[in-house]
Amino acid sequence: MATTRLTKFSIDKFVFNPDGPTKQVLHDSVVPNLGVRVYASGKKSFALSYRSKRMQRNITLGPVLAFKTVQEVRDEANRLLISLRLEGVDPLEARAIKTSKGITLEALFTKYANEHLLKHAKKSTFRDVVSAIANHLPVRLGRTAAEDISRAMIRHLHEQISLNNGLIAANRTIQMMKAAYTWAEIEEDGSLPVGHRNPCVGVKLNKEKPREKHVTGGELAKLLSAIDTEDSIYVRTYFKLLIHTGCRKSELLTIRRDDVNLDKRILILRNTKNGSDHSVPLNSSAVRLLEKLPAVKENPFVFPGRKEGRPICNIEKAWRRIRVVAGLPDLHIHDIRRSVASLLTNEGQWTLHDVGGLLNHRSEATTAKHYCLIDDPAKRGLVEDLDSILAGYSGQSDGSALDNLH
Repeated sequence: MATTRLTKFSIDKFVFNPDGPTKQVLHDSVVPNLGVRVYASGKKSFALSYRSKRMQRNITLGPVLAFKTVQEVRDEANRLLISLRLEGVDPLEARAIKTSKGITLEALFTKYANEHLLKHAKKSTFRDVVSAIANHLPVRLGRTAAEDISRAMIRHLHEQISLNNGLIAANRTIQMMKAAYTWAEIEEDGSLPVGHRNPCVGVKLNKEKPREKHVTGGELAKLLSAIDTEDSIYVRTYFKLLIHTGCRKSELLTIRRDDVNLDKRILILRNTKNGSDHSVPLNSSAVRLLEKLPAVKENPFVFPGRKEGRPICNIEKAWRRIRVVAGLPDLHIHDIRRSVASLLTNEGQWTLHDVGGLLNHRSEATTAKHYCLIDDPAKRGLVEDLDSILAGYSGQSDGSALDNLH
């Protein structure tokens, strides 16, 4: 959006462009965070953008006509920004406390993310909640007092997200919101009145059909050939290790060199989805792949990214190239993990319990009990059998085609 020194003249001249984006803002060059937003109706309001608790937020200061001069609104914007910087007072949260029965829905969501998830959940969960607030929570609903949100409102929100963003996104957003309300009720910190009923309870979610894509033998051969077209040795090795281990995408991507022991032929996945460390045995081909992988000085990660001290940050970009070359445009990275399980159960003739132990799956309590019975020799047999199966698809008995990086 454009930036200029806001004056009565520049504000009057700023009109809504029907061919432009929905949100149209003219920013002030004096106070960069301040701007005038114009709506399709012609209405204009002063708005202030700021960052608080790792999130970008916006607060409407009022209609343009409510301020006598532009300097008056600049003074108000600076007052709020100084209070935020020196005292940590979030303008939106302060307004919610003053003008509503309790905190707003957006403030409740934010409080749950920062006071609970940031301390007790994985970073990816925290990012999911922040993303849900930013992308799926309508401004008007977000500014409504959390205790005034009804089940009908939640049901309507779920329907709207389902239409605009997809069935899964709708389910996840409502599940996160339900968790936020439950947390607030347990905390009893005044965010909600005692005995408040969670409005998300009883909202019927969309039916979710599990993805069942598996890579066939012919597709696997194409996939391996496509991986070899990548220039980066780290990208090639990463995807081949996914095939050889069945690890989750992010867990393998963030392994550190200290967690790989080639002498013992094992790697340790830290802080896995199940909340615990998980040991993964390495078969012969996986060991050869890692032996050829050069370390980058002052970067602890096995798969170093361009940023110093960080792992590869956008592996999806390489994956999109690979699946196009392989002629498998709809293949997901997680389909590799699913396919490893299928190969071991169908061709390796291992039980689902054995494979679940290797992949660190957590399912029903009964299944989890069986995982506990799997010892290291059983896991070792799984990966060695997988090496033999993959070698058959590569056309070489020793599996060398799978770790050929040149």
